[in-house]
Amino acid sequence: EAPVFEDELSKIYTTKKLDTILGFLESLYEEESFAYDFETNCLKPYYEKAQLFTVGISLDGHDGFSFPYQHPGIFNTEEQEKICTAFSKVLANPNVRKIVQNRAMEELWSREFFTLPTNLDWDTMIASHIVEERDNFTGLKFQSYINWGIVDYDKEVESYKSSVAGTLYNRFNQVPWNKLCLYNGMDAMLTRRLEYLQKRQLRAPGLNKANKFLQDGMVELTRMTHRGIPINTKYYEDHPTRTTDTIRSIARNVKTSCKCW
Repeated sequence: EAPVFEDELSKIYTTKKLDTILGFLESLYEEESFAYDFETNCLKPYYEKAQLFTVGISLDGHDGFSFPYQHPGIFNTEEQEKICTAFSKVLANPNVRKIVQNRAMEELWSREFFTLPTNLDWDTMIASHIVEERDNFTGLKFQSYINWGIVDYDKEVESYKSSVAGTLYNRFNQVPWNKLCLYNGMDAMLTRRLEYLQKRQLRAPGLNKANKFLQDGMVELTRMTHRGIPINTKYYEDHPTRTTDTIRSIARNVKTSCKCW
């Protein structure tokens, strides 16, 4: 039988009603688990003008809930603080399991804008590496296409993703809040749906062990990224050419010392 494709976008509920958002976040405190995703204006939360525009959440992979946070012109500082308090409480609850696509992004943004998420135990991007080790396989859009035939759900925002020339920031602030939330909700819903699929795919003991090794390793790598490495920035700013030459020399030595077995 030919597959029947559903209208996935219709499964995402978006709202900017503060009471509805706070009520939903409060209800999450009693849930067993959920997937979440952020849409931001840049890759790293440490940039000077970093902003977290929207939040997407999915409980079961069949639908999603998304709302604006720092999207321009929606909530004032006091209202954002209420959302921050409510979502931070959920993220910090060790009894609620969290799922993300790319821990290295979601955890770092959670730390900077909300709080350290506890019991975040599944990164679908990491698990995709265990399912198939080829390059360009682990992206959520690609996974959604090969598993469920879902394409182009990001077409409304695609042209706004890249950074403005000469800056670190994209143009998501120009996307209407409801369209950005729709895209964000899809990401969260498909992340949760992918986690369910991956848990079936990785039942074999060997695959389970490999997945746990990489999931645990990413926890430490993300913590290292958050802590950073202390360096003398003035020294490196004063010696850019010497530093670049040193890096190139070390890279050449590494490449020429490698052997194929």
